[in-house]
Amino acid sequence: MPSARPKSTALTLAQQTYNRTKQLAADKFAPQSKLDEDTDALTLAQRRLDQAKLAYDEAVRGFTAEEHQIAEANVEKAAAKVDTIKALVDQLMITAPIASQVYQIPVEEGEVVTPGCHCCRWSISATLGLAFHCARI
Repeated sequence: MPSARPKSTALTLAQQTYNRTKQLAADKFAPQSKLDEDTDALTLAQRRLDQAKLAYDEAVRGFTAEEHQIAEANVEKAAAKVDTIKALVDQLMITAPIASQVYQIPVEEGEVVTPGCHCCRWSISATLGLAFHCARI
């Protein structure tokens, strides 16, 4: 069964290339700039392998207790935001103090209503013709 550990083939290739270039540069068959490039490539390959190993180890270990606590706190924070928004929506609902019907709404949808504005009229009985303004918002 193949290992799930990060492979180091890129590092091996970079190491071999560096070793060849180092030998050639020592014998004056390769310029110093080529040796510098291969040194940088070797360093980069080593860093990538180290990052891959860290990512692999982290994935195998799973989340830490602190990460679980942070996630749970974020869930509670989101639930509190939902409750806040529900409370705000409940404040937007206009209810009549008694059973009645709305017969006039002097505002249009999307219109801004200032606090204290009478935004609708209620009819208690069609036969009595009695009407009153709803509670101020």
